[in-house]
Amino acid sequence: MAGQTRPPSELLVIDGGSDDGTIERVERFRAAHANVRLMRFPGSSIAQARNLGFSSSAFDLVASIDAGCTADARWLESLASCLGPEVDIVSGVYGPDAKTLFERCVGDLMYPRVDLLPNDWAMPSHRSVLVRKRVWEALGGFPPNLDRSEDTWFDLEAARRGFRFRLARNAMVYWRPRRNLVEVFRNTYRWTSSDVEHSIATEPSTQWRLALERLGGAIVPTGWCLSVVTTVAISPWLGLSSFLFLTILMARPFRVVRRFRDENSVLPVVWKNLILLTNSAAWVLGYVHGLLRRTARATRWRKRGEAPEV
Repeated sequence: MAGQTRPPSELLVIDGGSDDGTIERVERFRAAHANVRLMRFPGSSIAQARNLGFSSSAFDLVASIDAGCTADARWLESLASCLGPEVDIVSGVYGPDAKTLFERCVGDLMYPRVDLLPNDWAMPSHRSVLVRKRVWEALGGFPPNLDRSEDTWFDLEAARRGFRFRLARNAMVYWRPRRNLVEVFRNTYRWTSSDVEHSIATEPSTQWRLALERLGGAIVPTGWCLSVVTTVAISPWLGLSSFLFLTILMARPFRVVRRFRDENSVLPVVWKNLILLTNSAAWVLGYVHGLLRRTARATRWRKRGEAPEV
């Protein structure tokens, strides 16, 4: 942040109770930079920390970046350049800071393709975003009961209320992808469960499309394995036919040709299929878990005669 081409007027660091030396490092940095403010909020959720940052800011424009991210030197300048009287939220973008082949494959599959995003993209991650403070005030802040999915809720609610978004394609933040299949599974499972439990979702048609894609992602690679077994043990014709059918079925929802067309070796293709399978399985299981938790909470509310949490 100190190296930005447009330096921030103030830099708020919200610490949620770290014990890794962060506070000491910020204190040393703050001694030489008068615009840095350290705010400690031990035990806070991400939503609560974001609310503290917005409420403590002395300015109308609040840019947000997360721990573990590295901003391009022109990040803040690029966000601010897309502002106008008709713009309420500027959507920044993020890309993979990949260190290994596996991480590069995760980035290829799960990070947004900036060139394909619309100019009014309204689903930015709040690791890269610029928001007018009055938008945060109008929405009543981030729901403090959310331990994750808070930025998705914010984006959807802002769009629903008619606030206007604009995409800043050059406002890039780099963020390291998940490092192995366990991390991929855990991350997708937790976020999907949270989204479903708190009814954070886009329009039904999108949800059905995602559900079909994820189910396909879990079923099709398994079918490929069975096709290989069938080819060897039963009938080459039947096995190859089923393999071809599943490949065609997979091509549309996952755009396999686009994602694999630049690969010049087998290993990235294998990794990407394993990542897709892991991500799809985690999504299906997370969806079921979130649905069960949402049903259990609704049952408790009815028994107590309480209104649901927002």
